[in-house]
Amino acid sequence: PAWASSHPAANMAITGLALEDGRREGECDVIRRSADAGVPIRRRLAALLAVGLPELGWSVNEACVLPLLVSLQIPSVLLMICWLLSPTIGLFAHPLLGGFTDRFGRRPFVVAFGCASAIGLALLPVFAAAFSGTAAIVAVVLTSGVVDTSMDLLLTPTRAAMNDIFDDADEREMRCATAGGVGKLLGVLSVVFLGHRMAFPVVAMLILCVIAVQAFTPEEARSIMWPSRRLDMGAPQGGGAALESTASCTSASELAASLRCSTSAPGASTPRPERGAEISTNSRCDFPPGFFAVWALTAAGWIGVCELSFGATTGWAERSGPFGTPEFDRGVQRASGVLMCSTVVFLFSGAALPNIVRCLGGQVNALIGALIAMALAMLAFSPVCPAWVTALCLVALMPPSFQIVANAAFGWLEEQPEFDPSQRGRLIGYFSSSLALAQAITSTCTGPVVAATGGRVFGAFVASAAVCAAIAIIAAISLACHDAKRVK
Repeated sequence: PAWASSHPAANMAITGLALEDGRREGECDVIRRSADAGVPIRRRLAALLAVGLPELGWSVNEACVLPLLVSLQIPSVLLMICWLLSPTIGLFAHPLLGGFTDRFGRRPFVVAFGCASAIGLALLPVFAAAFSGTAAIVAVVLTSGVVDTSMDLLLTPTRAAMNDIFDDADEREMRCATAGGVGKLLGVLSVVFLGHRMAFPVVAMLILCVIAVQAFTPEEARSIMWPSRRLDMGAPQGGGAALESTASCTSASELAASLRCSTSAPGASTPRPERGAEISTNSRCDFPPGFFAVWALTAAGWIGVCELSFGATTGWAERSGPFGTPEFDRGVQRASGVLMCSTVVFLFSGAALPNIVRCLGGQVNALIGALIAMALAMLAFSPVCPAWVTALCLVALMPPSFQIVANAAFGWLEEQPEFDPSQRGRLIGYFSSSLALAQAITSTCTGPVVAATGGRVFGAFVASAAVCAAIAIIAAISLACHDAKRVK
């Protein structure tokens, strides 16, 4: 590339290090071309398709799995175990899985969990029809647990792959959010037009097609691990020391970014290395300052998302009339129509996500705003609130808040000066574990809260709104104190 030929030290560093690692000169030329040409379109497409899979699977699970379990008259204890299986595993598995993807690549885990979820979805209606009694209950509960867990665990490697590939923050967030919106819309449309039974195999085929694209797309080498030592090689002052950072770059593009920074003119101020230019090889996970406050905001946001996703239809319908009455059924139909409109807005909110975050003042402010918006949306289900206000909150407030909760933390991570890209998968896994915690809290606490408040879902909405507001206030104070210390 032109930048390498204009800096002999950089050119010598690439060639010498590649040969020292046993690589041929031709392989070194491939590295140079990769750094100049960027990521192939096939890899971008594969990562973009994969990142929409979790929303696709969740949409089908929310609409189809619960009616299937209820139709088998599964005891409430087994239902509780079924709902808690995935969150319990995910709470501990997400960080471990992220660490494994840092070492072995994202694609093997995307393929493995994608295949598991697709096969499970295809088998669920088969098991429900082929078995009866206890055998049907056991088969369906275990299979639904595998599907739910696999879908949740897909979140970590697919998002890490997107952050590996797309350097531009706005492009990355917009593409991730839009892909999630497309996946959610496809899942909802499959259920609406194909019915509960046919939606399972059709969505399973869609997942397998995405996994096939992922499996047959060449993956860039996960690491170029060259010896970490100072290599002056006649570089300008300061260049040799900076070349140390090239010793463990995770891709050719990251190597190019590091060498661009290392070969600046003598006496010039040293710019901050580009994203991915400096990679540490520490096995210990280094959390950027403010990480746990953002994690708490994300967890509270997921609590609101889970409550509204599972309770919006019931919360709307119970205001229309008692359960089992024609008024209740008409309320369910109206709520379903509002949620369909909300799904479309969710897609467009993804395309506009960078602008929404920018208008709110950044990722952290956007998360705080999303918590407040979801709290208002849940309080709008009050019996004294007009139906049009509730519908407006579900359509206008819920979709952008959902997109912010699902994406803002990952964007914030990439912006931190202390962020170590070699730990990207593990840190993303920790953020993904906030979803598992929210699912566990929602599964275990919603029922008792509803029972304690007279059997109405609105009681659970009030409790979740209080949690969202409290976490938003505490996190805002914590981050403000941290920023004040950083300024000092």
